[in-house]
Formats: sequence, C-alpha cells, structure tokens
Amino acid sequence: GFSFKYLQERLETELATGIAGDLGLLCDFPLKDVAMRVGVAAQHLGQGLDYYGDRPQLPQTYALGVSAMTRRFWGDPVTLSVEAREAIDNNLDFSVGTECWINPVIALRAGYHSGDDLGSGIRAGLGLKIKALQFDYGLSLMGSFGVPHRAGISYRIGAAAEKQHVPARLP
Repeated sequence: GFSFKYLQERLETELATGIAGDLGLLCDFPLKDVAMRVGVAAQHLGQGLDYYGDRPQLPQTYALGVSAMTRRFWGDPVTLSVEAREAIDNNLDFSVGTECWINPVIALRAGYHSGDDLGSGIRAGLGLKIKALQFDYGLSLMGSFGVPHRAGISYRIGAAAEKQHVPARLP
C-alpha cells in the first residue's frame, strides 16, 4: 500500500509546505496451524517543510514486523507479534506483543516497547467488538512519565463489518 501527504504549517506569517508519502507491503504465509504475516514499511519519505529556503529532512522511519496467529487459547485466536523500527534520527527500537480474542467480542492485549523517547515499558489493553462497532483501550507504564491512557472507537461500514475477526484459513 501507499499514501501521499501534503504538509502545511504556519509560523506567524511564514507558510511552509511539503510533500511526503508512506510505502508498505504485507505478505501472508498460511502454514498448517498458524497464519503468519510479514510486513515492511517506510514512512515519511519525501521533502520536509520549506522555511525561508531551508528544508530539514522529515523523520524517515523504516519498520519490519512479523506476526503469527493460532487458535490455542480455549479455541480462540491468539496473535504474537514482533516489530523492529528505526527512525533516521533515532536508535533502533523494538516491540513484542500478544492479542487474544475471547469469542469474537473481547480482545486482551499485552506487550513491551523499547526505545521510546518517553520511556520503554509494558503496554496493556483490551478491545470490545459488537458487530461493526469496536472500542479499544490501552495503557502504558512509562516510569516517571506516569501511565498514559489511550482510547478509541471505530465503526466499520460495509460488508466487511459482518465478517468474523478470525481468518477462515485457521482450523
């Protein structure tokens, strides 16, 4: 997949503009009892914002991730994932995590993220899905920065909303 971005920012009377894009590739590798996925992404490719003829580089980021899903937890799907990410102006960081769906309604999530500017640490969350409506909640343990909470609500429109979360190829 790909996306293009038109960037615009105003500082007092100066208007800066730029163009950027993201590229990504996701490949499925269905194995006997496991649905495996590998993804690569390049983000923030392109020119930075032009201020007074100076165009600093965007924070280009490159990522590689692998996930494996199986039905091993009381017949419900469990996903394990690992991601390595490097920003051009930062160090390499990594994330590991798991998600377990209980029926197609409740998702329990836990993981660890390293290398964050605000602090590495444990992440946890849950999701609730009722037909096309989904609520997601997460928290992060970030040491002296406290415990940030994140919440989101999404609604899927169309035929895909009626499909079950689990791919049909798993037994």
